[in-house]
Amino acid sequence: MRLEAVIDWVVRSDRRRRVLGCLDQPLTARQISRRTDLFLGACSYVLGEFLAKRLAACLNDGARRGRVYWLTESGLLCQRHLREEAGLPPITGEFPVV
Repeated sequence: MRLEAVIDWVVRSDRRRRVLGCLDQPLTARQISRRTDLFLGACSYVLGEFLAKRLAACLNDGARRGRVYWLTESGLLCQRHLREEAGLPPITGEFPVV
């Protein structure tokens, strides 16, 4: 799917925009829920959509609870584009190796 089509798909939903905007570091669905004031189920649903569109990836896929999600390269490009349109600075995404 082209980047423009993905951006249009994200922009059509307020929940998708809020979840994509809050991902400034790898987070769990519960952490995203608290940051965005969305229900946990809504955050999980949006993350499932992001996984299907390959905008996000689960960093600890074997975990049953507390799965950590982060953006893929295309997710970061989409986020960067949306932040530029809103006049916000880009997120660096430089994290220490754990």
